[in-house]
Amino acid sequence: MVPADGAPVDGASCTGGAPLASLLAAGSIGPLSTWDSPRPGFGWTFVGPNAGDAGTATDAGVPAPGATDGGAGPARCEAVPGTYQPGVSCRGGAQLQSRTTGPVVAFDDESELVWTGELPPSAQPYVHQAAGDPVWVDYEKRWTTVCPFCGAYATQTLEIRDGEGGKVRFYIQSGVVLPNLPDAQVTDLFGAPASALPACSFHAVGGSCTTFDRTQYDHLLATTPAQTIPDASWSEVDSPNGKYEVFWASSTETNFQASPNCEDGPGTATDTGFVATLLAP
Repeated sequence: MVPADGAPVDGASCTGGAPLASLLAAGSIGPLSTWDSPRPGFGWTFVGPNAGDAGTATDAGVPAPGATDGGAGPARCEAVPGTYQPGVSCRGGAQLQSRTTGPVVAFDDESELVWTGELPPSAQPYVHQAAGDPVWVDYEKRWTTVCPFCGAYATQTLEIRDGEGGKVRFYIQSGVVLPNLPDAQVTDLFGAPASALPACSFHAVGGSCTTFDRTQYDHLLATTPAQTIPDASWSEVDSPNGKYEVFWASSTETNFQASPNCEDGPGTATDTGFVATLLAP
């Protein structure tokens, strides 16, 4: 069996009793190249004040680069320069609202992040007040060019807190090339550290141009008792900061070998998507 881009996966081996068939099942392998889709998908759409559906800062009607960032005050959104196309950044106070289509993050400049339904309903951040909850938000979308002929990829992160410096109510990072979560961020989010446990290793081809070895990781959250967060699977954990619905994909890639005939091919991806949603108390 092969992943979606047709690249073979061989030499697969898993610890923890996971069978080979499970590893190679449809949807069980994350992005192998920058042509693939990340997991999880981002699950929100940025909409500007004068646009029906804004995928970039240019068509979103957001301020040009250099506009004032909201910081600790009301968030306003500004363009982030990019070689492929501009991204967008919004940071500061906002309103988390509940609408018939799902949650919406409403910024002071009338920009919005709208829930798309791409993520499961259990991943929606809760909203207490009918008029919306005041929250602190840090959202960023950036584009990275791979090469002139093989396009670019977007990375997006969104953090929603109960006020600046408050408890994390929702966090997501989505993109085909992202770092694993740093230890300090994990501890800040859950109120407890986590250690990585190798779960699966396999040899793969990314976009038919690069071969590499990938290792996927489960995580052991240092609560009492300790709780295992399985790799790339939705699970629920009790932490000192509350009960969270979590999706945590984590990988490392080694032993790269690139074909000399693939200078215009895609880059190698990581499988490092993450979502954590605080369940309503």
